[in-house]
Amino acid sequence: MVVSETLDVLVLWVLPIIAAITVIGVGVLAYEARHVRVVRENLDVHRLPRALDGFRIVFMSDVHAGPYFGHQRMRMLVHLVDELAADALILGGDYVGGRRDGAAIFYAHAPDFQARVVKAAVLGNHDVWEGADEARTGLREAGFELVENRNVRIHIDDAVLAIAGVDDLYTGEPSVSSAARGIAPDDYAILVSHNPDVVRSMLEGTEPLWDLALGGHTHGGQFTLATQRADEPPQHHRFRSGWFSENGIPTLISNGVGTVMLPLRFQTPPEVHVLTLRAQP
Repeated sequence: MVVSETLDVLVLWVLPIIAAITVIGVGVLAYEARHVRVVRENLDVHRLPRALDGFRIVFMSDVHAGPYFGHQRMRMLVHLVDELAADALILGGDYVGGRRDGAAIFYAHAPDFQARVVKAAVLGNHDVWEGADEARTGLREAGFELVENRNVRIHIDDAVLAIAGVDDLYTGEPSVSSAARGIAPDDYAILVSHNPDVVRSMLEGTEPLWDLALGGHTHGGQFTLATQRADEPPQHHRFRSGWFSENGIPTLISNGVGTVMLPLRFQTPPEVHVLTLRAQP
């Protein structure tokens, strides 16, 4: 009799409550994963040329178009980014993910990303795994400068903006010295690496050149426990996300936009960054 009553309680009350909590919890994680926040920050730069004062850099990484990031979400992302009125739009790699239709989704919309001065991009490990040649073609046809162990220098009145990028650490042969070739000490120079560990250990004596480094890859861990700091890296990464100073270089690691494995996030919201340069004496 007691056993029967206990089973009735489990079936009628406990199990439905557990199921409801599970559904609500998954819904919360899925909601967070789908709502991209815009992080706006001013970067104070000493002796910044007047022509670059107020210059707006938009940076995003790890879109992972595919099964969990389809055409509708790409259209929404393009609209969000274009509303930010970038002077320079920089992409940090991993545009596809899931090995199913990612390239067809991302590169169909990539030409719609707008920037006043320049669009530049590097490749990530997923881009190489799922078709490096297709990624290169898609980015170039969309108007992006592909900076693979090279840089692009843009003259803006009396200033020069240099955007350099390197191969992905896992799937290529990153060479920061090659990426830095031709950059002058007075350029405002940005180093872009999908995997941020390059900034820690592979600068090859180029440290004085860089004013800013940008990376992704980590997704901020994608799940952050309440007991963890947001900047505390998981065991297999040097970084999680946020701002660091590596070799004296201000370094931003983004949570990215998309997800891998599961379309869920917890306390690591997807994000796009707006970095506005501000001149300081």
